[in-house]
Amino acid sequence: MKKVYFNVHFKDVPEVSYLSDNIKLLRGQKGLTQEELAKEFGIKRSLLGAYEEGRAEPSITTLIRMSKVLGITIDELINKPQSKKPVKNLPKPADDLVRKIDLVKFLIQDIESGLKLKQG
Repeated sequence: MKKVYFNVHFKDVPEVSYLSDNIKLLRGQKGLTQEELAKEFGIKRSLLGAYEEGRAEPSITTLIRMSKVLGITIDELINKPQSKKPVKNLPKPADDLVRKIDLVKFLIQDIESGLKLKQG
C-alpha cells in the first residue's frame, strides 16, 4: 500500500467550520433522530452528538459517507452554512412508514377480496 502525505498549512485551513451546525440542521430538516442518522453514517449516536456539539471531528472516511448520505459535497458540509439549502437523498422515516402501512392495507384488501370470491 502506497502512503500519501498531504502538506497542509494552518493558514489554508478555514478558521470557521460549519460542520457541527450543518449536521444538526440537515438532520433536523429530515426529521431524523441522532440515532437514525448515526445508523445511516455507520457510527454510534454518541459520536454523532459529539460532531454536532463540535467536541469531535469526523475522519475523512466518515466525511465522505456523510456527504453521500446528506447529498452535499464535503466542502459544502464543512465550509458553507446550509440553512437555505434543501436536503435530498435521505427519506424521512415517517415517509417510509407510511409507504409500508399503505402496502399492508393493500395486501389486507387483496386478501379480503380473495376470501370473498371463494365464499361467493
